[in-house]
Amino acid sequence: MVEMVLATDISRHFEYLAKFNKMHVTDVAEEQRDTNSLTICDMLVKCADISNPAREWTLCQRWAHRIVVEYFEQTREEKEKGLPVTMEVFDRNTCNVPITQCGFIDMFAREAFATFTEFAKLGELSGQLESNYEKWKQMTSQWTPSHNTNLVL
Repeated sequence: MVEMVLATDISRHFEYLAKFNKMHVTDVAEEQRDTNSLTICDMLVKCADISNPAREWTLCQRWAHRIVVEYFEQTREEKEKGLPVTMEVFDRNTCNVPITQCGFIDMFAREAFATFTEFAKLGELSGQLESNYEKWKQMTSQWTPSHNTNLVL
């Protein structure tokens, strides 16, 4: 159980993805899957943790806004306390939320979902992720920091 919780640590994302990919998941016979069950469970929990971009658009957008507001508050508090700012991009006065969402999909979600959904035969999740990506991408040029003032938890 602890191992699966640790799989949600984004700083170890690529480590877990590489471990899962080493299984050659498309070639794993049914009887061999049991020996790799922890790796499979780790990837399942990891994908669940970063699943927001693969949700239906209304939910994806709503939860993305909630997450971004949390990051805005963290950035504000770090600045107020004179601490190093962990995520500069999440300054409410300058952030382009659609760009951050496209970046998250590009950096973390796309490959993880493509790999896991192929294994689990859940291709529709990758399809939804790509659809949401295109919606975020279309919004990037119209987004201004003034949009950020309307975002609330």
